[in-house]
Formats: sequence, structure tokens, C-alpha cells
Amino acid sequence: MRKAWRRSLLDVDRGPWPDTLSYIKAVIEIEKKWLENFAVPRNRRDIFYRPNHEEKPDSHIRLLDKFLAVIPSILPPDEFCAPMLWHTNLQAINIFVSSEGPPDIASIVVHRYDGDDRITIVPREPILPLLPPDFDKYSKEEQAYLKREEKLAQLHKYYEACIIERNALFAARMTYPHVDRIVALIALLDFERDWDDIALGEPFPISWDASEVARHRKAYPKLTEHEWRVRAVAKALDLALDGWVTNEQYDDVTRRNKIVIKHWKSRWGGPYSFQEGGRSWNLL
Repeated sequence: MRKAWRRSLLDVDRGPWPDTLSYIKAVIEIEKKWLENFAVPRNRRDIFYRPNHEEKPDSHIRLLDKFLAVIPSILPPDEFCAPMLWHTNLQAINIFVSSEGPPDIASIVVHRYDGDDRITIVPREPILPLLPPDFDKYSKEEQAYLKREEKLAQLHKYYEACIIERNALFAARMTYPHVDRIVALIALLDFERDWDDIALGEPFPISWDASEVARHRKAYPKLTEHEWRVRAVAKALDLALDGWVTNEQYDDVTRRNKIVIKHWKSRWGGPYSFQEGGRSWNLL
């Protein structure tokens, strides 16, 4: 049985929810219940085994509780959070277009991870696009291309400016603080630092253990480095999804990947992702 499907066995609140906060609380509760019932730490001999505190479900549950304690103070108003059906895997291989005539979308496949999510849209202030400062050094063909792109970009920015002028809610979203920091759990530490600006007069709702803070501060740069190196390898090997390649590429990429595995350093924030035993969302 797929682990993801086991969530259907949990006795949890599945909605409908009256507001965004209720929705987030329910999602976190589902994850906590799943961790309590199904999470199995890796064997110590597993190449992907993480430090002991990361393998314990309790440590993940505590972090979710901390996240939930902060959410009520930083959550945008409900009018900023529009519920919508969300397809989480819109890649070229999942989108079919008409074989003749205009390339209209004929169908979209792979809906197994679709969900009804509340999406917070955070527009940015339009910035007028400019030609590169060394524009004169480009060839005539390149200059013509850049001018066309500049014109199209200016039209797009003009459209954004019109939307802001005519849509008060859109403009309000643009000036709402802190919303772009909701997504990262590691940001909890930064929330504490900036809490007076976020929720003036309210005590910070989380108590940190000093050793826990030190561990996070030490681990996060390594995690960032690891993610950067994995992305660089994926780009160099022309990998798609979680290591997927075409049949024609397979032998060559496998050969090159073995070289990367041989030279990968564990001090780079963690084990190499593209090897046997690595996590793949396709194989949940």
C-alpha cells in the first residue's frame, strides 16, 4: 500500500473548513497523525539514514506544533487566500495539445496529487524592464530580439499596473507583510528575531531549547549547500523529475552518475540523492 494512501485510514478532520486557519490546522493534524501511525525511522545502516533527531517522528511533530503556534499571527486575511483546485504536476509530459491547428490544450493527465488548496497570491510591484547596459555590443539580430522582448515585457508590466489600479484587493496583497515567509519551517527562528514587527505586543509563542537552536543553525547551511549541489548535478546530467531520463539517455547518464556517486562527499549536507534507496515522490 502506498504510504500516501494511508492518510485515508486516519480519523481526522477532512473539512469543509470555515476559514484558512482551520484548513491549515487540519492539514497539520493529518501530518501529525500520519507520523504517529506510519512513520518508520530508517535503519542505521541505510545510506540515507539521518542524524538521530531527524529520524524520530516526535521531532517532526514538535516542529509542526511550533509552526502551528506561529501561524495565527502571520496568516493573511481570508480574502487573500482563495481556495482552488490545484494541479501540482503541470509539466510538459502531462499536458496534451491539439495535433492540428492552434496548439490548444486538449487534456491534462496525472491528477493523483490534485488537491483543494487555499492559495495565497502575493503580487510584486511591477518593475519596468530595461535593455542590458551593453546593448550596443550585441549583433543586429540579437538587438532586434532584445527589443521585441522588451516591448512584450513592457506590455505585461503595463497590464500588471492596470490590475493594481483597478483591483483594490490585488493592491492590498502587494503590501501585506511577511506572507512570503510562511512556507519555510526554518523561518521559525527568524520569526522570533522579528516578532515585534510581526505581532507587536504579543509574546513569541514558541519556547526553544538552546541545543535545538544551535543544531538548526548548524544544519541549515549544509542543507542549502546540499540542495544546491543536487540541483547542479540534475542540470548537468539533464535529469527530469526525481532522476528520470529517457531510454536513449539511460546508459550514458547511468555511467556519468556512477562517477558522481564515487566522488560525492557526505560533508556536503547529506547523501547523494540519485542512487538506490533515494526518495522519489513517484515511488511513495
